[in-house]
Amino acid sequence: MRGAEREAKIMRYRLKLDEPLADGVRRIGIGQIERAVGMLASEDRDTGIHEARKCFKRMRALLDMIRPVLKPKVYKRENRRFRDLGRALSGARDVHVMRQTLDKLAEQRDLGAAGEVPSALRVWLDAKRARIVPIDGDAAMRQAQRVLAEAREAFADLPVKGDSFAPLAAGVRTVYAGGRKIMNQAYRRGDDEIFHEWRKHVQRHWRQLQLVRNAWPEAITPRIALASDLSDLIGEDHDLSVLIEFVRQNRAILGARDAVDALIEAAQARQADLRNAAFVRGRRLYALPPRALEEALMAYWETAPEVVKAQADIEPLAQGGKVVNIAR
Repeated sequence: MRGAEREAKIMRYRLKLDEPLADGVRRIGIGQIERAVGMLASEDRDTGIHEARKCFKRMRALLDMIRPVLKPKVYKRENRRFRDLGRALSGARDVHVMRQTLDKLAEQRDLGAAGEVPSALRVWLDAKRARIVPIDGDAAMRQAQRVLAEAREAFADLPVKGDSFAPLAAGVRTVYAGGRKIMNQAYRRGDDEIFHEWRKHVQRHWRQLQLVRNAWPEAITPRIALASDLSDLIGEDHDLSVLIEFVRQNRAILGARDAVDALIEAAQARQADLRNAAFVRGRRLYALPPRALEEALMAYWETAPEVVKAQADIEPLAQGGKVVNIAR
C-alpha cells in the first residue's frame, strides 16, 4: 500500500472536531465497511482477508467506544456481526500465519536441534492450507459480501444518542481499564489464553486512540505508537502459542520426540523474550489510572477547538519568523 493511500485510510478512521458525533460514527463505519468490501475483492486473497479482518477489528473498537450512546440491542447486533465475520474468514488465514510464524522463528532462533521437524511442518501446513482455501474461499467470500451489505445499510441509519464526547471518553476508559487489569492477571497466571485476551484490549485501545487523535495529535500519537508496538509483541506471542499447540496436537506424526520438543522449546524461549519486552511497554502504556486518562481525553477534546482557533489567530501575526506580541 502506498503512503498516500495508507494516510487516506487512517484519516477516514478519525473523528473530526467540527463534525456531529452521529455523522462521524456513520462516516467512519461506512468507510471501514466499504474498505472491507474492496479488500475481499482483491486478487491477493491472503492480503485481502487480512486487511478486511483489520477493518472488522476497527469496527469493534469503534462500537466499544460508542457503546454508551447505542441501544444495548444495537451494540450486541453489530458487535456480533463483525465478530462472526472475522471468525468466518479465519481458517485459511490462521494456517498462513502459522507458516509465517515458523519461518520467522527459524530466522530468530537456531532450530538445528529440531532436525527435520520444521521442514516437515512447512510441507504439512502448505498442504493443509491448499485444502482449506477452496472450502473457506469463494462461498465464505460471497457470504461476507452479503453481510457487509447489510452492515452498511445498518450503519447508514445507526441510532446514536446525543452529541457529547463524554460517553466516548468513558468508552475508552472502560477498554483501557480492562486491559490494565488483564495485564496484571497475565503476568500472574502466565498462560497463553490470558495474554491473547490482553492483546485484544491493547488493540482496541490503540484503535480508539486513533479515533480521537484530533483532540491533541502531539499528545495522543506517541500513545498510539506505544500501543501499536505492544500489540505487535503480544500478537507475535499469540502466533507462537498457536504454533506450539498445533505442534503438540500433531507431534505423533511430525518426527522424533526430542526434535519436536526442541522446536517447542525454541518457540517458548522466544515467547519469554516477547513477554519481557511487553511488560516494560505495558507498564508505560497503563501508567495512568483509568479515570485520569478519561479526564485527560475530555480536556483535550473540549479545548481542541480553542487551540485551533488560537493558532489560526496567531499565525497571521508572525513576521520574519517571529510571532508578534499580541498582548499589546
